[in-house]
Amino acid sequence: MLTPKEPPAASKADDRLRRIESATDASLAHLNVQDLLAALPDRVQGLLRRMWSLLSVIVAGAIAAWEESRARQADHAGIRR
Repeated sequence: MLTPKEPPAASKADDRLRRIESATDASLAHLNVQDLLAALPDRVQGLLRRMWSLLSVIVAGAIAAWEESRARQADHAGIRR
C-alpha cells in the first residue's frame, strides 16, 4: 500500500506563501488607489521588520552551530581553549 509522501519543505513554504498572498490580496482588494498607497508603507515596514528578525535568528543559530563545531574540533584535537 502506498502512503502519501510528505511534500518537500520548499513546497510547504511555497504553499504557505501563496495562502499569505491570497489573504493579503483579499484585504487590499477593496482599497482605492489612494488608500492602497497610504497602506503600503506600513505593510512594507512591518514585513521588513519581520524579515530582519527572522534573519537575525537564522544568523544567530548559524553562529552558535559554527562555534559548537569549532569547540568539538578543538576538543577532538586536544586543543584547550
